Amino acid sequence: MFLVLALALSAAPAFAADWVRIVSMNPASPATLPGVPTGSPMGAGNSIEVVFTYNLESQATGRIGFYTAGEPGNPPHTGLENPFMVTKKGQGEGKTRFSVQCPEGFAGCTIKTVRYDLFHDAPPPAGLTRLFEGHQPVDYTFKCRTPNDKKPNVAFARPGIYIWGSDPAKKHWVDWNGSVKLTAAESINPHPTPSNGRCAFNVEYYEKETNGVATPPFKNRLYSDGDERAINGPFALTASELKSIVTQPYLDSGAHGFKVVLDADGNVNETSEADNSGSIRYHLEGRCDSKPSTSPAAAATKH
Repeated sequence: MFLVLALALSAAPAFAADWVRIVSMNPASPATLPGVPTGSPMGAGNSIEVVFTYNLESQATGRIGFYTAGEPGNPPHTGLENPFMVTKKGQGEGKTRFSVQCPEGFAGCTIKTVRYDLFHDAPPPAGLTRLFEGHQPVDYTFKCRTPNDKKPNVAFARPGIYIWGSDPAKKHWVDWNGSVKLTAAESINPHPTPSNGRCAFNVEYYEKETNGVATPPFKNRLYSDGDERAINGPFALTASELKSIVTQPYLDSGAHGFKVVLDADGNVNETSEADNSGSIRYHLEGRCDSKPSTSPAAAATKH
């Protein structure tokens, strides 16, 4: 857990044997990186990892932290740090992180100095005692996202699809990862057509822009067992727009998988690509041509 420094320190003499020395900072200074949104964890990409050595002789335990808030040369901001706990006397090596918090409306700042301290956390009334303090010149720029920096995100507004044939009163709702049974008789084209036995059905799905940012034009693609059956678009979504798409792919006789992929060509630079596809299973009994059905029911009729 990261902590915001708000410490009341008791005065104590520093012992020469207590020290902290920085070995490296990653990324190295100077560097520009995003700060940490409020409530988010520090990690690679939004904070600085510090590798250091230390020696603790004056107390049995201690803690080491790297701080940016309140340092001369640094602008007003909220600094974040992960304290490193020292559990025994002597020399050692450690790693920890520090960063800048990005509350709403904060554009970011450039940090010019980092302070690093070795503390002893004594029971009341003594409290926190500083045993060692050092200062390191740096040049780290933290940029916080503003509303204009937000990326769009395309996702399904409902977790599944409607599928039906010629009669809209007989719509099937199918959840993602669910299954549905269909018949050639209920399809759009139940009579023989030059479709290699495939039957056309209506498919309706719902897409939405979820980040409040308009998208560029993009295409959606629908597949049956990996074979592309429909392309929808190109079209764009305005900020937070929800759109219903109805298309008419051809489906195969028998049991198959069916998948809908939003922004299938990756034209939208999104927050996440993980919510762009959904799949179901379908079993279509019968064929939409003059050939006999290969379904188990048809085979039983022959005998």
